[in-house]
Amino acid sequence: MNILILNPNITTGGAQKTVLNLAYYLQKLGNNVWVFTTLIDKKALTEKFRNLKFIETKNQVLKKGGVTSRYQNIDNLFILLVRLIKIRFELMRIIEKNNIDVIIAHQQPFNWVLAFYFKCPMIWNCFEPVALWRPKDKNYFPLRVEENNFIQDILERVYEWVDKKIIRYGIKHIFVLSELTQRQIYNLYGKRAIVFHPGIDPDLLNQKINLKALKKYNLSPNFNILQIGQFTYEKNQLLTIDVFKKIQQKIPEAKLILIGDGALRSRIEEKIKKSRLNKSIILTGRLPLNSSLLAAFYQKADVLVFPSLIQSWGLVPFEALAFGTIPLVSEKCGSAGVIEKEKIGLVMKLNLNDYYRKLIYIYKHKEKVREMAAEGKKYTLTHLTYKVYSQKIQEQLWKLQ
Repeated sequence: MNILILNPNITTGGAQKTVLNLAYYLQKLGNNVWVFTTLIDKKALTEKFRNLKFIETKNQVLKKGGVTSRYQNIDNLFILLVRLIKIRFELMRIIEKNNIDVIIAHQQPFNWVLAFYFKCPMIWNCFEPVALWRPKDKNYFPLRVEENNFIQDILERVYEWVDKKIIRYGIKHIFVLSELTQRQIYNLYGKRAIVFHPGIDPDLLNQKINLKALKKYNLSPNFNILQIGQFTYEKNQLLTIDVFKKIQQKIPEAKLILIGDGALRSRIEEKIKKSRLNKSIILTGRLPLNSSLLAAFYQKADVLVFPSLIQSWGLVPFEALAFGTIPLVSEKCGSAGVIEKEKIGLVMKLNLNDYYRKLIYIYKHKEKVREMAAEGKKYTLTHLTYKVYSQKIQEQLWKLQ
């Protein structure tokens, strides 16, 4: 098959990692694959992805983001719409030139760009349905957490009305990452989406684990809590710090490692300082996806916490399981359904007390938790790899031909 994959940006994030691995494994399965985007961050292109065929448009539609995203659509809606129309015509030329058999569009606004295009199957591979600002319909993922002003409020209502019409009538096929997003899609658009759980990249396990590099971080001999993700509102590092302050009263030698960076870094640093936890909370900054140091943190941690306020899936809990580390995830994450069903981790309610209780349980029942994590590792490496994910998607693509 000739497959065209669309994604607004190729940067260092979980969603982009999924896009790149899908393209890579579909290509390995014998397909011709092109990746169309408006922005490429070369840091995201490890050696593995450099032979992929990228098409980078000159019609920019993104700008640096705020507290929930590294990139957002540009503010000028008129210019945005003009550029999206130009991108549609650009894509139609690419489709014709390369005899494209199927199109996979990821995320707004690229799901709109080829809506009502029926010359070949067009799939919206939805990570999460996204609002313009703060949504009125809570099934949307917010790009901003601040209250809308009067104009934004009107535009948000118009956007949601238009979005529902476009998706309901202009897109036939929708794939999603989890049952959580499947419910959101049905609530918003009245359409049935097909669930494909993404997975981990087994290459992560092939990294030479640099345990010596951890010495400078002075980790705890008893209890190390790890959280990985951009410093944004929905990743909820601020709640983790509140919980950790309470954990320290019970386990004084415990350490919290926060890997990442982002818009909320100054607020996180300020909270750590006010809580007098500077010596117990470690900020590493961003680490490369294929970093041996990242692999070492995964292996050394006693628990990986994932307290997101909203998340369609969540890859890092399964990356942790691949290293034999138990995940504790929010009930608001799509991955919580699999973790709870397969009994390969713990799921928490998003409040301080339940978060604290689950961490104390993990601390007190280390042997039982290790056994659970060992089963989780087997399950992850068997069912939740990008290779398996791509094979399942390819099978569905053949059915659409």
